[in-house]
Amino acid sequence: MAATGTPGRTDRIPPYSEEAERGVLGSLMLDTERVLDMCRVGQLGPQSFYVPAHQILFETFSQMADEGRPVDLLSVGEYLKTAGLLERIGGHQFLTPCGFHADSGTRRLLHPARPRERPATHNDPPGAEDHRGLLCP
Repeated sequence: MAATGTPGRTDRIPPYSEEAERGVLGSLMLDTERVLDMCRVGQLGPQSFYVPAHQILFETFSQMADEGRPVDLLSVGEYLKTAGLLERIGGHQFLTPCGFHADSGTRRLLHPARPRERPATHNDPPGAEDHRGLLCP
């Protein structure tokens, strides 16, 4: 048996924050297009989430947005039900906290009347100038 901290050991849980994951998903429900654009610029995808249900939800939100569908509790629930994925994420009761988990900090982050500007740098990825007002202070 390998000792704790031994290289190659795979039974350790990687660091993650379920609250942060839910915050991203809740933010996607508040402003799908803007937050999804930010996720794409930052290369955040389903594989970025540790909780399997969150991976499914992120992929679902992305697919629905790409298809021009609304990303809200009812539409997402119906989409997941039709795809046979609703029970895999824990049913409708799992969706509700996700939709309301975008805290006031996230709302401020996305509120266009309170942009937090910062100058562009040569290190910014392409398209970052469109998102400068959304960055954390």
